Amino acid sequence: MKKRILPVIFAFLMTLSLYGQNIDFQGVPEELIGIWEGIDRIVFLENDEENKAHLTIILKDYYGWYYDRALEDEIYAKKEPRIRNTATSKKAGSAAIMFPDSLSDEMVITYAKRDVRNISYRIINDTMYFNFWDIIPLDNAVFYRGKIDSDGILASYKNTKNEFISYVQHNDGSVYRVRYWKTKMNYDSEAKAEIKHNEDEYIYIPKMIVSEGVTYTCATGKRTVVRNQEKASSLFDGAFVIISPDNNFAVLDNLYYIHLADKKTFEELMQIVKEANSRRKPDPSPLFPEEALDYHWDLIDYLESGNKIIEEVRQRQKDFGPRGKDIGK
Repeated sequence: MKKRILPVIFAFLMTLSLYGQNIDFQGVPEELIGIWEGIDRIVFLENDEENKAHLTIILKDYYGWYYDRALEDEIYAKKEPRIRNTATSKKAGSAAIMFPDSLSDEMVITYAKRDVRNISYRIINDTMYFNFWDIIPLDNAVFYRGKIDSDGILASYKNTKNEFISYVQHNDGSVYRVRYWKTKMNYDSEAKAEIKHNEDEYIYIPKMIVSEGVTYTCATGKRTVVRNQEKASSLFDGAFVIISPDNNFAVLDNLYYIHLADKKTFEELMQIVKEANSRRKPDPSPLFPEEALDYHWDLIDYLESGNKIIEEVRQRQKDFGPRGKDIGK
């Protein structure tokens, strides 16, 4: 029993220690409650009567033609029995989800009672984004603080990536790409790293960034110089981004969930699933165009006459339904 509990406690405490503070958890924030739909999945978030957060994930399998209840709490299986077929496992997965009270726009998901994953997000106009840059003004530049690329809210644990890119734009328009990589150094929120803009001017940016529970750095060891300083031709390397209305962050428009504002309950979620799974994929187009064919039924009847086996087959066909010759085909 101890072997199962210790990894959970250790992972949980490590997550809290990254921020150097005691963190209280709350239920699902009001703005997140309800159904969120993405290209390949639907995410459902709600609180129970005790304000405990619950997570459900519906995967759109078979190119979106089947909606699989891949991850859900047992309370939902009791409300609505889960149908199993070749696209599903015997039992849906489950995960505990929590929302740090003192950390805005972040959720903590624990998979299989031991694998902890922090997921950061931003919201613009009822759309949830997972890849973004926070916009931070500096004395002589603007720092676009990046984060690790995210795959969104997953139904199972996935290791974090090893690096990500932030951007710095000097007041004269010059742009720098800054690579942050995973480190085992203790996080220091006050540590700075420098970019040499010219002989007389430096730009100072955070040396370390905590992204989704993992510490990343842009300078080696105790050094304060940005490693492999690199100029870029444009911000975000020309990728299309959306700037938030308050100008606090920029989101990459490639992974997002849309809030279904008119549907917020589990019953409405199940209605979406049932309607989707009642669809039938249309028949594929014929390989060859249909043409009027002459089967020479008179010759076929002549060749078959007197053959008791074939006559018995034809009789069974008539009992089942009309033949092609009877309907002019």
